[in-house]
Amino acid sequence: MAPTSGKGAPVAIYMVGMLITGTLNTLILKYQDKLYSKGLDKSSPDMQPDGTHLYNHPAVQVFFMFVGEAACMAAFWWTSRKRYAATSSSQPLLGAVDASDSAPKPFPKWLFLLPTLCDAAGSALSFVAMNLTYASVYQMFRGAVVPITGIFSIVFLGHRLLPRHWLGMFLIVAGISLVGLSSVLYSSTVAPASNPVLGMILLLVAQVFSATLFILEEKFLGQYHVPPLQAVGLEGLWGVLVSTIVLIALYFVPGENAGSAENSIDALVQIGNSMPLLGTVIGGIFAIAFFNFCGITVTQNASATARSTIDTSRTLFIWIACVSLGWEDFHWLQVGGFVLLVAGTMIYNKIVTVPLAYFEEDKTPSAETAPDAHSHADKLSGMGANSADYDSFLDPRHPSSVVSAVNFSSSETVSGNYHLVPTAASNNFATPSAK
Repeated sequence: MAPTSGKGAPVAIYMVGMLITGTLNTLILKYQDKLYSKGLDKSSPDMQPDGTHLYNHPAVQVFFMFVGEAACMAAFWWTSRKRYAATSSSQPLLGAVDASDSAPKPFPKWLFLLPTLCDAAGSALSFVAMNLTYASVYQMFRGAVVPITGIFSIVFLGHRLLPRHWLGMFLIVAGISLVGLSSVLYSSTVAPASNPVLGMILLLVAQVFSATLFILEEKFLGQYHVPPLQAVGLEGLWGVLVSTIVLIALYFVPGENAGSAENSIDALVQIGNSMPLLGTVIGGIFAIAFFNFCGITVTQNASATARSTIDTSRTLFIWIACVSLGWEDFHWLQVGGFVLLVAGTMIYNKIVTVPLAYFEEDKTPSAETAPDAHSHADKLSGMGANSADYDSFLDPRHPSSVVSAVNFSSSETVSGNYHLVPTAASNNFATPSAK
């Protein structure tokens, strides 16, 4: 019988859903950057004879990304009510567990503001870069968050990386370098990127913000019991608030976007005048929400390793889609880069082991090493077999709960960047969200 989630649905459905929605996240963003629509801007350099101009609003895209993540809060409230209702109905009248015993431990909600600021900055830079380079390069360069987070965990958290971590990081850097070299040496003949070098630089800077997000989450949030869906939802709510303030401020800053640094009114007018654009905005919100929901469900009912593997596969599907749609040309150098990137990610997360004595695990109990996906695989793989296991997993007050040991970043940010990035000996997993 196929493994099922706590809700009875086969886990494979959520795996496929994660792969599809994760792929759509990047493709939708790139498609938006190619759409023309009438707006307020009458002096845009890409103005067409019919009065339309390109939809170029990265800050507005960040806002809608956070709206999608905030939708996870509704999913959290819905699943919590169902779970607690089922638990209450199954309790005996005498000796029943009080509702307060199963309620999440209070934690300061403002703590999510810190990672949200990093998420917003990284996402904005990534969306600007998406306009300058290719979608496949955008997705593959997101893998740089793994080595950057690894280095940050040494510098700021005092952790020690194992040899396989260093090998994985080296292969990831080598793979990204080949991908970058390919985009510089071979300009696309069908849809050339406007400035691939600047785009890659911005993507690398964006991954620094993403890595900082993971370190902040481990440093400040690791001590609290926060259900994953609630964590994503709270970061989304904070993101909506922050991005709204930023959009208002950018509207009054002089610039070339309909007279502003970012003219959100021009963006809304363009969306209202274009059904394809409106469709991608709504579709993108749902894709981000379902990507996070499916990803968390996969981790809870299969393993963190499964989620990492699926997210790595997403990069391949995005590349294939871009070549098939005529957005990019096929280059063998990029294939080599992708292979190295996947190999590095799998070695880092111990999905693939290196059969050499030097890469054997250090079993010293005192060694503070960056954890890998398998360090939680055994704990997570059994969840969902029955409702009791599922409830105890999600209930942070339950003695066997491991929710407190797993942190999920909603940064996909564009957060859909979803590589599983183990960051510390405390077994916290930073999982960039679907952006």
